[in-house]
Amino acid sequence: YCHCDDARRADGYRFTVFDASNNASLAELLTQDAEGTFTNLPSGKNVKVIATARNVTGESQPCDAVAAVVP
Repeated sequence: YCHCDDARRADGYRFTVFDASNNASLAELLTQDAEGTFTNLPSGKNVKVIATARNVTGESQPCDAVAAVVP
């Protein structure tokens, strides 16, 4: 489960999960909500999650990565 603060003028969000050990992309989620749930990630894996806000003019700079361990 990921959550970010609502961005003014955002039409949607992109959440990307990376393997913390090698920066390989594991999953990506495009959503209209400022939160999303990832399924089928490897249990016990150290990951980092990065979010961006999107609208018709483009995509924001990514937020600071958040580290987590997949339950």
